[in-house]
Amino acid sequence: METLNKICDFFKEAKSFYIATIDKDRPRVRPFGSYMIYNGKLYFSTADTKPFWQQIAENPNIELCSCDGKGEWLRIEATANPDRRKVVKDKMLEQNPRLKQIYEKHGDSVALFYITKATATFENLVGKKEIFKF
Repeated sequence: METLNKICDFFKEAKSFYIATIDKDRPRVRPFGSYMIYNGKLYFSTADTKPFWQQIAENPNIELCSCDGKGEWLRIEATANPDRRKVVKDKMLEQNPRLKQIYEKHGDSVALFYITKATATFENLVGKKEIFKF
């Protein structure tokens, strides 16, 4: 849990992060800002109407990247696992009011996934590196 808290603290500082997927044979990267820890797992959200959702269904290998603006960054290689349970979706919307406003306007298309088989690497410009598997 300590690793997950460290990751979430980094995301809070950075304000946003990027997730890369594979679309057929091409990489695709997009910004994200909503996340949560639920039952010891790190969750993210998207809409089930977006290409991102289809891409992780076809190839669940993803990479997240974030930079804090002070010369430090975080990369996470992981496997995305869909979770369609209402209780989890309700928790995500409760913890991310901005996300709730977006999905209330555009219908109930929020879809969640959590990551497993993850390796988080914290690095900086002077070569410091910390690696955590979770």
